[in-house]
Amino acid sequence: MTDLKPWQRQLPDEEREQYLHRVARSCYRCGHRENDLDALADHEDRCAGSDG
Repeated sequence: MTDLKPWQRQLPDEEREQYLHRVARSCYRCGHRENDLDALADHEDRCAGSDG
């Protein structure tokens, strides 16, 4: 796992299950978090890659 963006890396105090849950609900371009996966998909469709 070398080419991961900061928000794609597992945090030191994070269990693997927590990590996978967080990453699955985060935009792969900017790290925006969204619990609603449909809303996340909409965000990723519009995302230009800036934080937030």
